[in-house]
Amino acid sequence: MIRMQYLVDDLACHAGGPIAIRASYTFGEYILPDVIAKLKKEYLLIRPSIIIHNTKEIIDLVISYQLDIGIIEGCFNDYQIHSEVISEDNMVIDTSPRHPLLKKNRNCAFQT
Repeated sequence: MIRMQYLVDDLACHAGGPIAIRASYTFGEYILPDVIAKLKKEYLLIRPSIIIHNTKEIIDLVISYQLDIGIIEGCFNDYQIHSEVISEDNMVIDTSPRHPLLKKNRNCAFQT
């Protein structure tokens, strides 16, 4: 009966109930808390369960239907799951403008 109520609520755009989310370390620790806070403001009845895992564990749980959403860093191709890119990270190296590495002639593009 509870599952039926969740389905009716979803159809009526009143999402609620438990949602199992697993995320890899960086996303789960630094980005996901803000995302969940905003989601809970809009959908007061959801009850997220969030656990940080490594990518392999998350993929295994998605394939075995043990969680609703898995968030990993990087691409993963497997016919058993549907994946969509939700964010693109820019990795940045910061250093002093006087660091010796900046004086070496490398085939890199530096942005300031």
